[in-house]
Amino acid sequence: MSVRNVQPAEHNMLPTISLEEARSKGLNVAKVPTCAVTMRGASGEYIAKGCPKGKHCAQSGFGSARFGAFGPKSPDAGSSGTGAENVPYYHYDIGSSTEVEGFMPCFIFMQTMMDKYESQRRTGDILEILGREGKCSITILETLPSDMNGNANGSKTHMVERAKTIEVPRFKTTDGKSVRMEYALKIRENRDRTEAAENRTRMAPTVAEHFGDADGAGDVENVLEVPEGLVDAGEAAAMDPDALLAGIENSPIPPSGRRVGRINRS
Repeated sequence: MSVRNVQPAEHNMLPTISLEEARSKGLNVAKVPTCAVTMRGASGEYIAKGCPKGKHCAQSGFGSARFGAFGPKSPDAGSSGTGAENVPYYHYDIGSSTEVEGFMPCFIFMQTMMDKYESQRRTGDILEILGREGKCSITILETLPSDMNGNANGSKTHMVERAKTIEVPRFKTTDGKSVRMEYALKIRENRDRTEAAENRTRMAPTVAEHFGDADGAGDVENVLEVPEGLVDAGEAAAMDPDALLAGIENSPIPPSGRRVGRINRS
C-alpha cells in the first residue's frame, strides 16, 4: 500500500512539498504544511507550518546523510527539506517472530516507526531503512492458490506463499492517479452527467399557466416564462441528455416556479 498525493497542495494536510516549492507556487505557508521545521511568531502564530516531526527528522531522521539527507537540513525553525519520499524498510518483530519488508511515506515513518528504530537494540527488534525510493527493491510475500482448479472435483489446490520483488515507487508522480483511480473517476463523471441531465429536465422553465375563475380569485400562477429559443415540449422529450446538460454549469438555480395568489374562501 502507498499513499498517493492526489490533492492539490493548498488543500493537503500532509507535509508533502518543500517550503521553497510552496512559496514558488504562491501558497500560504502559514496554512499549508511543508517538509520543513515549523516556524512561529512571537505570539505563537504560524509563520511556516512545517512537518510535526520536522525537528526530529533534521536531527536524527531523514535530514541526516545516513538516511538520504532529503529532510530538513537543520533543526532551526524554517529549515526546509526537499519534499516527501517513500521509505523502504525491513522490520523483524521479536514479540511475534514475524518479518516484513514494505515502504511508507517519510512523515508516517517518523510518527510510527522512528521510536522503534531508536529502541530496537533494547527490544531485540530489527528495523532498517533499505534505501531510497526509485532506487531500491523490496520483497513482499503473497499467499495465493497453488493452481486455478480450486473449485474442481478432487482438486488438490492449496495455499502457497510466494515471494515477489518490486521497486519502491516514488512518492511524487506526474498526477498522482493510478489506472484504477482514473477508471473510478470516469464512472463518477458519467454518473454526475446523468444526474445533471435529470436535474435539468426537472428544473426547466415551462409556459406560464393560469388557473382559477374569471376574476382571478384563488389563482395559482407559474411565473417562469419560456426563454427565447427553448424547444417545445415534444422536442425536449426526445432531446439527448448531453444536449440538456449543455450550459448547466452556468445556469442559476431558479426560485420556486409556482406562486399562490389570493385565495377565495367563499
